[in-house]
Amino acid sequence: MHDPYPIPLLAVNIHTAGGAIVVTATGEIDLNSAPVLERALREVLAQHPETVVVDLSAVSFLGTTGIAVLLTAAQSCRQPMRLVPSYPARRPLEVTGAAQLFILYENLDLVTEPTRNQAIRTSVIES
Repeated sequence: MHDPYPIPLLAVNIHTAGGAIVVTATGEIDLNSAPVLERALREVLAQHPETVVVDLSAVSFLGTTGIAVLLTAAQSCRQPMRLVPSYPARRPLEVTGAAQLFILYENLDLVTEPTRNQAIRTSVIES
């Protein structure tokens, strides 16, 4: 039976916080869903922001395709990209050595000043 309300595999939200642009990913980042994150990061980087934060604190899986998307985006950042990884996201970043190429934070509050966040766009990919 087909579920008329499938659970999204990955949702991506873009907002501003404390002078940074924050890309928040929720769900799984794998071969099928990584293009959603890639499009969001491309859109953000086209604005040439000073600081980019990728909030992965609600990511339950980060595959190698997702890591490749993050590494490619990091090459276009003016400053080192900041990540807020969940344990399931942090582990593959550390095992592959990619964690050394980012600034990692325990939570989003440590990266940005508490300010009124303004939503820019939300994207969802269905599984």
